[in-house]
Amino acid sequence: MKRINLRLRIIPWFITALLLVFVLSFIGCSTTTEATTPEIWALPTPLPATSAELDFSAVDVVTGDTITLNQFAGTPVLLNFVNYGCNQNLNNIVSDQLFAIKELKEQRGDFMPISVFCGCCPEQVLRDFATENNFNWPWILDTDYSLVRQFESYVVQYGYPTLIFIDKNLNLRD
Repeated sequence: MKRINLRLRIIPWFITALLLVFVLSFIGCSTTTEATTPEIWALPTPLPATSAELDFSAVDVVTGDTITLNQFAGTPVLLNFVNYGCNQNLNNIVSDQLFAIKELKEQRGDFMPISVFCGCCPEQVLRDFATENNFNWPWILDTDYSLVRQFESYVVQYGYPTLIFIDKNLNLRD
């Protein structure tokens, strides 16, 4: 009986997160779209095909630690491409999404979220927001847009935010 009740409690959060993704995909970050879209997404790139091509190295803006995707092998990863700090209305929606991910992570504990923020996001704002709210997962500021380029076909299709699931064997899952 407890198992059913737990699932019933998770379902509303999951639906809320999906709705947020849908709504936010139409909003985007107005301050970066015009300036960066032609430069970043000039040529389509294929999706990474192997775990070696999926791997990346980046600095967590909260801890200062360098992380790689490969260090999470054996654990499913939820890549969360998002922006924060560009627009107050968008910040509120993104905050709700981040809190939903936090709650789901606390309830399940069987995946690792990694939030990838667009280059327009202020580093100190991200650090403060993550610290104040105990968002204890990697927060990457993609200033050179290398991760956006790596997962370009998803980000272009869905905009910000985009959620990408990578299984424990480091394979992309739709």
